[in-house]
Amino acid sequence: QWHHFAMTWRQSDQRLNIYHDAILFFSTTLSASNEVLYSYTNPSYAAFGQEQDAQLGGYEPSQAFRGQLDEIKLWRRALSQGEVERDMTLPAEV
Repeated sequence: QWHHFAMTWRQSDQRLNIYHDAILFFSTTLSASNEVLYSYTNPSYAAFGQEQDAQLGGYEPSQAFRGQLDEIKLWRRALSQGEVERDMTLPAEV
């Protein structure tokens, strides 16, 4: 069984939303002191399927995602919940 996950981040108000099967299940406002912020504001690096203990490193095999990732998509703007839901049913463009 597959599941759809989406994360949006809006720079204007630092709002981070995470959706599971198009349903919002986590939302927060990131602060400048939050070390997670670096990952979302630095467009030169992204890590999928692995928990990271330090910026650009600190990987441990025991913290790796166990499963398959398919159709990773990136946008230049935060999608609305309706857009996340609609995207969940559309195939990735090649």
